[in-house]
Amino acid sequence: MRFGSRRNVAVGVLALMVVATVLTGCRPAKVGAKCTGTELGRDGTHVLTCTKGRWTRAISFYDVGVLIKEQTRRPLSGVKKIAAGASFNCALIDNGTVKCWGSNWDGELGTGWGDQYRRNPQTVPGLDGVTDIDAFVGHVCAIVSGGAVKCWGDNDSGQLGNGSTDSSPVPVDVVGISGATSIAVGWRHSCAVVAGGAVTCWGSNRSGQLGDGSEDDRHTPVAVDGLRGAVSLASGDDHTCGLFDDGSVACWGRNDEGQLGDGSGYSRPWPAYVEGLDGESGVVIRSIGAGAHTTCAAATDGSVRCWGSSGSGQLGTGSEDDAYEPVVVPSIAGATQVAGSWIGHSCALTGGGTATCWGEPFARRIVPMVGGSSTPVGVAGLSGATQIDAGGGHVCARMVDSTLMCWGNNAVGQVDATPMPPYRLPLSAMAAPTRVTELP
Repeated sequence: MRFGSRRNVAVGVLALMVVATVLTGCRPAKVGAKCTGTELGRDGTHVLTCTKGRWTRAISFYDVGVLIKEQTRRPLSGVKKIAAGASFNCALIDNGTVKCWGSNWDGELGTGWGDQYRRNPQTVPGLDGVTDIDAFVGHVCAIVSGGAVKCWGDNDSGQLGNGSTDSSPVPVDVVGISGATSIAVGWRHSCAVVAGGAVTCWGSNRSGQLGDGSEDDRHTPVAVDGLRGAVSLASGDDHTCGLFDDGSVACWGRNDEGQLGDGSGYSRPWPAYVEGLDGESGVVIRSIGAGAHTTCAAATDGSVRCWGSSGSGQLGTGSEDDAYEPVVVPSIAGATQVAGSWIGHSCALTGGGTATCWGEPFARRIVPMVGGSSTPVGVAGLSGATQIDAGGGHVCARMVDSTLMCWGNNAVGQVDATPMPPYRLPLSAMAAPTRVTELP
């Protein structure tokens, strides 16, 4: 619930008075009855005040609770990594636990069914020793102690890897994985780097995004053909890319819009090197990020290259023409990390912990320009970020002090995580980075 500034102060003072009096017993009163003095009264649902000699409702007990909670909120801290989903977030905390908030339509918060959304970050039960985490649309996967993997959320294509297609609102074990070091989640598939830099994937395989040479869905992990030396992964709707220890990149899966970057436009159920990023070109890649049908890479020279779909300007070149090979994103220097979104925007973390984003018109809330931008636009007011991730209509950044800043679509609290009374959820947005808070 939000108030204008004057009312906020007045009601805030009233809330503090209520803390001291309501719980210890205000005077029972009836709206409209005569009264004197300045004491507080109460009926079954509201705090009452004596106004012009009559008892008048001032604030509901529910709203009192909201205000009290608002006054005690604190920044979400100790964050090691942020994973942004379609309309939710999960944060890996430095004690090895995970907290999630936002939408919960597919069980993506990992806390059970019940609420369709949670605005306050909730600890996911059954997780400890987590070392990596990723999210995309409606499911999440995490690497836990010993390199095992647990996933939760949507599972219609077996992307949870437990041998079923039943969605799960709590973490379930992925079958047969140990020694995992990095995880990536796509729309309906998941992949992990395991011992020796090999890669294993599971879930939807309709475009060969599992990389096992077939187009058969897999409800448990299968090895990607011939891969060694992988250090990290990025997954989109129907494609996957791997970054290797020599700075090269290979991709597999759907390729009708150039999302594999091999110049062909043909989908592949096995890995193919990205043109110009094959380890022989002199371009060494340090980070990769995938959107729905787009992939971007940050090189060690600070430049960013993207390939794939550009229908929403997510290649950052000012053109809406798809690119079947990597193109350099103009006006970016000092890039250290890239991130792609499910709905069509891309972001890069740049020098000094600043950020720049570009793409989907809906992302005018991401890149604060009417109609979005097909070229990079700096995110105002952000510095000191160390990691960035893009969700469905929002972006979050981990800060140097291990707190979080988010901006963009805030319909279910995925940006500011503040509590709201039920049935009063405006389709709101935060155009400027906003610190994520939680209740003690």
